[in-house]
Amino acid sequence: MKVLHVVNLYPTARYPGNGVFVKEQIEDVGNFVKCDVYFINRKEKGLKEYWKAIWALRRRCREYDLVHAHQLLAGAVCCLVAEHSKLVVSILSSGNDAIGWPKVFGDLVFNMVCSRAERLIFKCPPPRKWAGKAVYLPNGVDESRFKPIGERVAKQRLGLDAGKRYVLFVSANSIHRPEKRYDFYRSVMSSLERRYPEEKWAELVVSRSSRESMPYYYAAASVHLLPSDREGSPNSVKEALASGCPVVAREVGDLRSLIGDVDGCVLFHDDHPEDVADRVREAAKTADRWAIRRAFLKKGLTKERVRDALLNVYKGLMDGRAVR
Repeated sequence: MKVLHVVNLYPTARYPGNGVFVKEQIEDVGNFVKCDVYFINRKEKGLKEYWKAIWALRRRCREYDLVHAHQLLAGAVCCLVAEHSKLVVSILSSGNDAIGWPKVFGDLVFNMVCSRAERLIFKCPPPRKWAGKAVYLPNGVDESRFKPIGERVAKQRLGLDAGKRYVLFVSANSIHRPEKRYDFYRSVMSSLERRYPEEKWAELVVSRSSRESMPYYYAAASVHLLPSDREGSPNSVKEALASGCPVVAREVGDLRSLIGDVDGCVLFHDDHPEDVADRVREAAKTADRWAIRRAFLKKGLTKERVRDALLNVYKGLMDGRAVR
């Protein structure tokens, strides 16, 4: 089987964390099927890269048994190619709610892609309308890389103060993406610092970090706070759980299934910084890191299991089997 992966999220020297989870998934699958990558580098080269991709893919797609587009706009490009192989599209957010898009345009693109793709992979539970061709398959986590590390060791590695309690905020490319809600994170931190100064709470903000350093951030943090307004299946949460780091998160995407039943982790629904600050404080006090990791591993979201499930999607599509 030959698979062409069409991506608009992929690591570069300038943005090392951009789509690293896509790259890792492709590499895992590539150990079992022939994989090539077409990268639409929109972030560095602009929107014209989408138009260039349409013409380039008209020639390339017919050489492959299957095309897997990662992200809605990459899927839209593949839908506009007149001749292509069987099409799989991964919807990385919760659907048509991409930030900055007018809702009418978002709905149009979302429905076009969903109607034309042969298989849809959702990172959070899929809409009922597309259940006949949709698979719920969040990204997997490398459990050998992300695991509990001593807090003191991690803080030394990162040059952090051993006496402070750090609250982790993660945004792969920029902390100023509006949906990530860095503003709310700052409000929570201000509440902690103002109300509990003796506890020495401190920010730990990660963006454009190397892959190698990420396990140390989860180990150094007392809590990972995710205040996003929109997510699909946030990779930082799964990496934190595999690392044993407690998570306090707004209930978006598939967060209910990820942390709703994990002791030491908390979901919230409102915009009251003081309440969330208290939940962060309580999670830091009560969490058992190894218990958090064990609870996460039971969910079966390791990279090997997700890879095998994705290969099964490919084989089922090629064999003409229906989605189960």
